[in-house]
Amino acid sequence: MTTPVTAHVDDRETISLLQRLLHLNTENPPGNEGPAARLLAEYLRPLGFETEYHEPAPERGSLVARLCGTGGGRTLVMNGHLDIGPIGTGWTRDPLGGEVEDGRIYGRGVSDMKSGVAAMVSAARAVALSGVPRRGDLILMPTADESSGGRLGMGHLVARLRDLRADMAVVCEPTVGDVCLAHRGAVWAEVVVIGKSGQASRPASGINAIMAMGRVLRALETDLAPRLARQSH
Repeated sequence: MTTPVTAHVDDRETISLLQRLLHLNTENPPGNEGPAARLLAEYLRPLGFETEYHEPAPERGSLVARLCGTGGGRTLVMNGHLDIGPIGTGWTRDPLGGEVEDGRIYGRGVSDMKSGVAAMVSAARAVALSGVPRRGDLILMPTADESSGGRLGMGHLVARLRDLRADMAVVCEPTVGDVCLAHRGAVWAEVVVIGKSGQASRPASGINAIMAMGRVLRALETDLAPRLARQSH
């Protein structure tokens, strides 16, 4: 007789896993997500997950872990990034300590987003331990390099895993408790402004490229940003 998945959710185990992730410095740059990806692989393999470790650059590791179903069902992907932003200064606690006090846990990357990674792994652990029959696969994808555009993380996996198909994906980013149904995307643009030489005592005889670029930057704020804010999914 199988038991409900929720019966195998262990808050203490989740917190312990989160603390282990927080102890690993994955500040990006430079990243160094490899140890975190390998930690999760070692955690998930005994639970029955098939794991693939991807490292497109030294220690810039991502993990693909699959819990196979019996076949013929739908596949769910759960994704989160392992890198954190700059640690910065002014901490009153160890930013890599994972200290728990008054129901709160402290450390760089707790919210964005090692808590999300620990939660999705804990949920997957509960599914595996429950023994509940599943036709579809559950795939976990903790990835590198989110803070720098994803080229060495999700971008690398998209290019390599051409045959991977899923029916739904849940990205466990912090959203203040809301469920978001779309991603706004990202654009990396290169803008070139060309000026014209002029006589120093007659500025109007030339075109100042720096001043022209200033108008471009201003337009991004006053024109483009409001247009994007009016768009919805």
